[in-house]
Amino acid sequence: SLDLDAAGRLAVRYADGLSLQVTPAVQVEGGDQAGPLALAPPEAPHAEALPEPGLRWRQRDASRGVLVETTWRHRGALLESAVRLSHGGAAPLALRLELAIAGLPLSGRCFAPAQPAEADLNATGGAAWAYRGAAGLPPGLSPRGLVMPMVCVYEPSRDLGFTLAARLEAPTPAFAVAVQDGQAVLQRRVVVPPGGAVTLRQVVLRHEACWRPGLGWMRDAHPEVFMTSDAVVNATHGCFIYSNTGGEDLCEQLAREGVRNVEVHWNCPFFGKSVPEAEPWVRMLDDHWNTLKLTTDPAAPGPEAPCADIERYVRSVCTPAGRVETVRQFIRGLQRRGMAAFLYVNPTECWEVYATQEYPECIVRRPDGTARRTWFDHVVMDCRPDSRWGQHLIDEVEGLLRLFPEADGIFMDQSAGDPDDFRVCRITTALAEVVHRAGKTCYWNGPYMVDLLRHAVGLLGELGPVEGDRIAWLAIGNKVCCGLGHSETQYQRNLLNGLWPPAPSQTLSRRFRMSPLPATPGAIPEALARLHGAYLPLYASFLGKVWYLGARPLRVPEGVQANLFVSRSGDYLMPLVVPGHALDHGVARQGVAIAVRVPDAARLRAAWFWPVNFPGGRFAVPLCHADGEVCVDLPWLGSAGLLVLSADAGAGEAMPSASTVPGRAPGGPQPRRVACAVIRAEGFVPDGNRDSLRNGLVTTAPLPPVPVRRVLLNGLPVGDLESVNSPHWHPLAGVGILHGLTVDITPVLRRDNDLVIEPAWPGDFFKLRHIAMVVVFTDGLVVHSAVDRETYSSCAHPQAEGVIGSPLRIRLVFPDLPGPAGG
Repeated sequence: SLDLDAAGRLAVRYADGLSLQVTPAVQVEGGDQAGPLALAPPEAPHAEALPEPGLRWRQRDASRGVLVETTWRHRGALLESAVRLSHGGAAPLALRLELAIAGLPLSGRCFAPAQPAEADLNATGGAAWAYRGAAGLPPGLSPRGLVMPMVCVYEPSRDLGFTLAARLEAPTPAFAVAVQDGQAVLQRRVVVPPGGAVTLRQVVLRHEACWRPGLGWMRDAHPEVFMTSDAVVNATHGCFIYSNTGGEDLCEQLAREGVRNVEVHWNCPFFGKSVPEAEPWVRMLDDHWNTLKLTTDPAAPGPEAPCADIERYVRSVCTPAGRVETVRQFIRGLQRRGMAAFLYVNPTECWEVYATQEYPECIVRRPDGTARRTWFDHVVMDCRPDSRWGQHLIDEVEGLLRLFPEADGIFMDQSAGDPDDFRVCRITTALAEVVHRAGKTCYWNGPYMVDLLRHAVGLLGELGPVEGDRIAWLAIGNKVCCGLGHSETQYQRNLLNGLWPPAPSQTLSRRFRMSPLPATPGAIPEALARLHGAYLPLYASFLGKVWYLGARPLRVPEGVQANLFVSRSGDYLMPLVVPGHALDHGVARQGVAIAVRVPDAARLRAAWFWPVNFPGGRFAVPLCHADGEVCVDLPWLGSAGLLVLSADAGAGEAMPSASTVPGRAPGGPQPRRVACAVIRAEGFVPDGNRDSLRNGLVTTAPLPPVPVRRVLLNGLPVGDLESVNSPHWHPLAGVGILHGLTVDITPVLRRDNDLVIEPAWPGDFFKLRHIAMVVVFTDGLVVHSAVDRETYSSCAHPQAEGVIGSPLRIRLVFPDLPGPAGG
């Protein structure tokens, strides 16, 4: 039942005696009207029976001209709220709706599609999560970013859980949840247009003490976002790679590696211009210039010369290799072998030289007036479809699809997130409409916000070890998703999350990023080829699969991780992995007892197991039914395998004896180890970018020596300082370590760490700030250091600031690093 008191507080009573109390408030954000609305008592509250039982009322703040109309309805376990905010003023009004909810199970655990996803509420003084911005949170609570607007709280001891979520819109207004002092506050933020109204829709779902039902509601309530057609699934079911154009031999190798989706990359004239004006054109002129602007050639133009002068010079010292027919032949070669080709498009970034010359008013700037920088010599653009830049993007995509009509669609890069003004959602919707009108589809780098998912037929976690466990929450439907990374840990994490691995040739593709030559196949390291061959057969069963999102479906032994999917045919697919155990180690566990609880357990009559230790092998294992569960005892388990439960019984070969499994186990459970680490910073590093030089740049221009700045963590050399050759403050993708470790930092990693960066020579000036590190362990645990916000300069210099000294010494502290106090 629902009951409203004179102050506008809502009492929710369930049949079993459980009750909640919801206290609403509305705040004005910013401006001279900032503060809480003085809402009058509810007017005309009345119950409604249709379409579902509910309660409706309205309140006013006459002094501000704001009307708040509220409706709550209940349907089974689902409680849904719609709050319409209207105002009659002459200017937009920023409002924040707050729903303080008491009575939720807040003495147990919480789950949110964020990183990390789960936490013990008893071990924290409070927690907060946000989808888009989150103003007005309690002091001391820093929100974790959500990939979709939902948070689940649950207490296993009471078998009680609730999910707080927002209905998905296009786009969805900001959503946040803060848990502190025995209550949860659900927060929505919106800007109401003058004389207009906005309706905010949110739900409170009761369920068992498990996070899966909340995700299940989100997927089932929004199939247009999470699901795609069987035809699209059939076309995209396979591995991913990004590559420059190549010949038939490259197409053959990619097909053998199980590739179905290819991002045709590095062929545009530059970021900001996808369609060449003439051929041959210099591919990636912007990245060529990022290196060549440091040349000692006196004939070179200045760093900020007009685009035409820069292009003339680059053409004189490099080989223009871009040709339309080269791209078309590559696309046709891929398609003949069953692969789809997606043309690269970057809607949100542009080469600064071009942007400054042609679209200066569209450059997004910081409060101090400086440009928001990204990649190398690139800036973030105001990509609203009604901006000049947005109109240019629409023209570019239309032209690109006319130029290459053979392409299967576009690959949307740097469109994984969206600020509060919704500009990325708006431009990608406009571009997707162009693509769909042409009968094409969109593959996505990311996204990491569910609003952007509806237009994607495929998803990519580009930094798989860090992003794979986050993007997996958007892959709970049947859309294909890939998590980049080539370690066995990444293959294990991908299998658990239902993500495809990349092609092994991805490790070679960047060699041709700047090359005027066609990309060619190369020798894949034997260990990687064996790993890929062992894991790839397990993915054949993933065609059209979705996550199983019923409550508490699995019981597996400690030290074994599992997930549960449902295939298109109704079979249950259970990936099993032993974190830290390698394929070459052979058997990890013997006598692995597994129990599966699903509503239709009684119909399941056969169990089949695909172990990675016998690639392509499928073995029958006995199952039994007990207390509504399906129970399976695996004779043994190596580093990973896939268990399939089916209603279709049939004869099959028994699993080989554990003594016949290749490899030798190291003995005993393997300790948690670091699988990946990334150090992020903002840098003022004028030189030192070796990306183009390492990836195929050929030039006759004389270039100065490239400084190499060594990075050490607690005395261990871990790489070199990355640079983007920019004499401005600029985000650095990482310091030394980007996509994976070249050294194992597990032995030296501590909660309190000493990061040292050595200048290349005396007087080598650079500076860093906003430095932080993220570490991913073999079992998927992700820990973040605190951000060091100090500025560090390498030597005395007119532009030096903050702590000046050589080498740079930076303290990185991990408050939540597991293990003994030392590390």
